[in-house]
Amino acid sequence: MIVVDASVLADALVDDGPVGDAARAELTGDPHWAAPSHLLVEVMSVIRGKVLGGKLGLARAQEAIDTLPSLVIDEVGVATLVDRMGTVQITADRPIKGETPDDDRDHRGTAGRGAGGCGHG
Repeated sequence: MIVVDASVLADALVDDGPVGDAARAELTGDPHWAAPSHLLVEVMSVIRGKVLGGKLGLARAQEAIDTLPSLVIDEVGVATLVDRMGTVQITADRPIKGETPDDDRDHRGTAGRGAGGCGHG
């Protein structure tokens, strides 16, 4: 089971570079996804922020938004996910957006971290 992080899912949907490739590779590694019910709201917030910040075009954003309803994600309570929230799904040994592997300021690559609402990019 993968506890899906909003920023990782957003990257998988809209990033055509190495960050998106890594997110897609990890998410396709396990077909069983779980997340709190607010995951899609967080993903929408990430996509909206990228559009407003000029990092994502409207057409690409709409493509991602249109994909969201087709995703199969088990909605579970946060308390149920606590034991999985610290599990690294996208390995932290790969630098993300200019970070070094031991830079712990932003671990958007951890699938469980976003379950608490952190890590919007």
